[in-house]
Amino acid sequence: MKKNYWDDETGWLNVVAIIQSASEAQKRDVYEFLKRYFGEMP
Repeated sequence: MKKNYWDDETGWLNVVAIIQSASEAQKRDVYEFLKRYFGEMP
């Protein structure tokens, strides 16, 4: 089933929905990316 990840109100991608539909491995990749991007918090 194809999902629509565009938010019609804002015209932006719904990133939360994309991550929610991702596999566990993909979620871990996103999490590691965000930790590097924002800096690991103590």
